[in-house]
Amino acid sequence: MTDLSGSVAIVSGAGGGLGRALAIALGAAGANVIGVGRRARHIETLEAEVASVGGRAIGFCADVRDEDSMREVVNIALREFGRVDILINNAAVMYLAPMADVEIDDWQEMVDVNLKAPLTLMGAVLPGMLERRVGHILNVSSISARKVGPGVSVYSATKGALDIVSEGLRQEVAAKGVRVTSFQLGAVATELNNKIRNASMRRLIKTRATAYNALSVDDAVNGIMHVLRLPPGVNMGSAFLVPADQAG
Repeated sequence: MTDLSGSVAIVSGAGGGLGRALAIALGAAGANVIGVGRRARHIETLEAEVASVGGRAIGFCADVRDEDSMREVVNIALREFGRVDILINNAAVMYLAPMADVEIDDWQEMVDVNLKAPLTLMGAVLPGMLERRVGHILNVSSISARKVGPGVSVYSATKGALDIVSEGLRQEVAAKGVRVTSFQLGAVATELNNKIRNASMRRLIKTRATAYNALSVDDAVNGIMHVLRLPPGVNMGSAFLVPADQAG
């Protein structure tokens, strides 16, 4: 298994939910973590939380849609630690609504956060990973990339595109020491669901999460950490983690 002690990881969406839990888990495993989030008061406490489990973290308050800020995140990692070993593109927004509502601003934000921001970060870390012939990029995707339903079209499209990019990149760097994983999650009890603006869709998702006995954040963290710890010669290119009773 890969020893994560001393590794350098960037985690987006680290202000709360899954991203924060991942940053703390990586710190507990001995990694140096740069946690990115746009809520200043949450990011400010991240360093202390990671330190409390024996790790080291640098909190960086920024919107992942700001390309210059995302490049600066990578520059900070290089200045402080000399490299980036792990990139976890976790930040996401999920604004579910019927297409007929024509929520163009929501569509644009999902494209910017769920797809363009991961592309910016991947582009910033790849040269160093390829030069050193080591690294792991893990893109947090969704089971919605596999199954489209009413009100989910644009969100599914962003996650499906992220999956395609992940697989294409995996093939390109397969013999160059860099691993790439698309990790699709099913129903997870996380704050992402609470930010759905359409009231009927928010109720539907909550009802489904209850019916599926949604995964806990810890379940999702454990699954992702397992993938990160796989031996260096093993690349789980695509995986999905769902509640045992979620069929689709």
